[in-house]
Amino acid sequence: MKLPIQIENKASYECMKIAETSQVLARLAAEDWEKRHHSYTGFLFLAFAIEAMFIFHRKQVEPQYDKSIKCRRSEFHKETLRLCSIPLNIRCGRDYQTIEKCLKIRDSIAHGDFFVTSRDHFPPDGVSDDDIVTGILDLPAEQFKAIKYDDLVKGIEAAKQIDECISDQGYPAHQNGYRAESRTHLTLAFGVSGISTW
Repeated sequence: MKLPIQIENKASYECMKIAETSQVLARLAAEDWEKRHHSYTGFLFLAFAIEAMFIFHRKQVEPQYDKSIKCRRSEFHKETLRLCSIPLNIRCGRDYQTIEKCLKIRDSIAHGDFFVTSRDHFPPDGVSDDDIVTGILDLPAEQFKAIKYDDLVKGIEAAKQIDECISDQGYPAHQNGYRAESRTHLTLAFGVSGISTW
């Protein structure tokens, strides 16, 4: 038997699911390297989820939006919030500042920023050469030093708060003159997966 299946991809939901799973794995990790690894993974997928969230909301209010037309992220966010009828002062709030920090760290990694870091390493006495090498290689690169488990937790919460704010309070800008109960409500970017049909 053959079942044709059509799956609607919702990148914001999928990326957030990976970020949250990584957060749980980091919390449960027994060793420091494991906690760092899962925090790094979660943090990067959180950044992808945030970018996908803004695109998802933009497409709800501007179906013809073409993401291939490049503009600065700050301008894209500003215009998306305006089109969703969200006051722009949200960008001054703690949640938005938290996700901005996440996106800046992601950019430094994704855009191949190069750093040379100098530091002293003091291995404990009596440690083997292999353990010294492992300790040195275990030191995180500059971009990754900024990623902490607590930042992942705060970033996930902040992104969800912004998503809920846009969904709860947002509506297409052309509906400004409509009564509140007649306005189109926006769908959560992180709330539901895409639709699967078969």
